[in-house]
Amino acid sequence: MANAEEFCVVPVAGSEAKLPVEFEQPYRIATSPRTVPGFDGIIVEAANRQELYEFNGSSLSLVVDEFPHVWGFAFEHGIHVGPNGEAFGFGSRPRVIFRLGSNASSWEPVEATRGYERAFFDQGAGDVYWQATSSDPLKRIQASGSSEEVDLPVFNGDQTISIRTIAEINGALALTGSLSSTPRASSSLWFRPFAGEWTRTHVALPEGHRLLPTFQDAKIEVGNGMVRIFPSDNAFAPLIFRFFEDELSLVSSLPAGSWDYHTGSKNWIGRIGPWSLLSKSGLGSWQETPKTRPPHFLVLGPDETVVRLIPGLTSQNEIVGETVSYHPDPITISGEGPVFVHADEGIVVLDGVSFSQMEVLPYEEIGDHPTIKSLGGAEYHPV
Repeated sequence: MANAEEFCVVPVAGSEAKLPVEFEQPYRIATSPRTVPGFDGIIVEAANRQELYEFNGSSLSLVVDEFPHVWGFAFEHGIHVGPNGEAFGFGSRPRVIFRLGSNASSWEPVEATRGYERAFFDQGAGDVYWQATSSDPLKRIQASGSSEEVDLPVFNGDQTISIRTIAEINGALALTGSLSSTPRASSSLWFRPFAGEWTRTHVALPEGHRLLPTFQDAKIEVGNGMVRIFPSDNAFAPLIFRFFEDELSLVSSLPAGSWDYHTGSKNWIGRIGPWSLLSKSGLGSWQETPKTRPPHFLVLGPDETVVRLIPGLTSQNEIVGETVSYHPDPITISGEGPVFVHADEGIVVLDGVSFSQMEVLPYEEIGDHPTIKSLGGAEYHPV
């Protein structure tokens, strides 16, 4: 409650526990809160009921619409919003694609897509590509709602699996690959200017680097004749392309990892390396320390194509038995201010421009598992 002298906690009508597990673990009544186009309140999932509820600020009410729904991860991964506000929903039960116009208030099924086999979303244009069966041609539903067959790249029998329109280069990128439910490296990358045809871009990656499986939720930066793509899946290599006269050419690839953008300096900072390691390996009485490199941190500056190591920075870890587990999300960036890293000795504060070390906040003083939060222009770390 705003301006309240004391904390105000009131029960939420409709949130009563119904299942035995909900009495033991009440958080399961309302999980994964998110906003969904077409609803005024926050939508939450009752994890063990296969139901969704809308929270209007004081009570929970059951969502009875056909979409969104929880089946087939439609609530978690099937809601896609275009740049102009139009939205699509990839339904599972019923198996149909839904559409919500920018000025509409309810999701409507696109009847032609009933029973569709697969679909993917172009976040740059707000279009959906769908296929009735794997042997049928791909069709496109534009943000306006119109549908048409499209001619998309095929490479060595692999169909197009992802497209991303990039307005800044007046064109679109496409990936081909196997129709797998698990992320696998794509087989080829293509570029098409708005007024041209699809042409394959040669992508020769060094050993250990893999071509991203999708453009979905990838971070794409365009500037000074370069296109830099950071995949949403941190197991795949970021790519840097040079763009000139409607042609795209690969300049370099970066080590796979978690990459975050700092708006103030226009630098990217990456956390590279394993999430856990065995501290010892071997059999019997003879053991040796594994040679896998522990996590380290890299910086990619504006217009740069080669990364730089941040010296002396190591990730916070916890040792249980013979397993070393590293902090799952060690980098905190808040606006244009400093960068905070959960390092071995404490939280290291990096300058927001050069990424040089400013100070260290020891865990002995702030606690073993602090969290960095932003409040206005100030930073604080609750213990």
